[in-house]
Amino acid sequence: MESDDGRVKFHELFRYADSTDMVLMLVGVVSAVASGVSQAIMMIIFGQVITAFGVGTPETILHRANKVGYVYPILKYVLQ
Repeated sequence: MESDDGRVKFHELFRYADSTDMVLMLVGVVSAVASGVSQAIMMIIFGQVITAFGVGTPETILHRANKVGYVYPILKYVLQ
């Protein structure tokens, strides 16, 4: 079980966890993954908006930014 310095093996940490604990840990892991994915997606969208401003002419810049901008509300709704 415990070593002389008080350390336990990884799987022994969950020895007393019941089904409620397991469900809560699963929800936490899924939430953490969703948070990380949403941050990566937002970085991609922000990069596309910056690119739209950088390569656009004064006549086309608004159209390019709006084209990318429509993706953000959809993803925000889906990821909530």
